[in-house]
Amino acid sequence: MSKTWKDIARYSAESVAALKAGHRHDHRRDHPCRNWPMESDAAGVHPSQIPEAMEAARRRGVAIEFNKSTGAAIFNSQRHRKDYCEKVRGLGDLNAGFGDPIPPGH
Repeated sequence: MSKTWKDIARYSAESVAALKAGHRHDHRRDHPCRNWPMESDAAGVHPSQIPEAMEAARRRGVAIEFNKSTGAAIFNSQRHRKDYCEKVRGLGDLNAGFGDPIPPGH
């Protein structure tokens, strides 16, 4: 779905009206590109391995949480994802940009 200029102008007008009315609007929460917290199945573990994986990450200096039902790793920020992937799992993003985990050997 692509947004038209009218949609963008309406969204902006609603935001300005809310600010004038004294309502604080968190644009990050409503932004379509909001990624955090992010759940990753690829960086996750089997649900039975969650306590062991949390302890292993803690020993390497990265606090991590997992989805209790799926075992997906939960990242709070881009830096958190980078630290966990590089320091704990040796994972990398093949489509890495600035601040993303770099694949080992690259």
